[in-house]
Amino acid sequence: MLFRVEADIAQPPERVFAFLRDIDQVPRDPASVVPVLEKTSSGPYGVGSTFHEVVRVLPRRTAEIHSEITRFEAPTRLDYAFTWRLGPAELDGELRYELERARAGVTHLVQTQTLRPRGALRLLAPLIRWTFGRRIARRLRALKAQLEAPR
Repeated sequence: MLFRVEADIAQPPERVFAFLRDIDQVPRDPASVVPVLEKTSSGPYGVGSTFHEVVRVLPRRTAEIHSEITRFEAPTRLDYAFTWRLGPAELDGELRYELERARAGVTHLVQTQTLRPRGALRLLAPLIRWTFGRRIARRLRALKAQLEAPR
């Protein structure tokens, strides 16, 4: 499954890239669908940096995501590979952020995400496609709002 969303964000590419790179440092709302996101590797951010994330998928169910930066080209490209687990169910995929200066003070951000359901999750592919497509678009709108909010 391939998903692609894009937005123009009223911030320069360097600021947008830094926000995406340091996403584990962004304060979390306790009601967030992502209550836990932590960097699990030491050292500076870059290729090989790893992360652990807990995502609320249902009111009482969470999934775990383990990800790793696979491409790091500040301030234009940031890629991750990830594995998502919900009990015995698993999917893996890639997340790519491509940034370019649209005009002064504005970044055009393209987010491309690939998902590959494994095992029994393959049977739920249509539901995953519908749900995940909506979540990705909503997440990009929220990211844009955070970046454009007055400081």
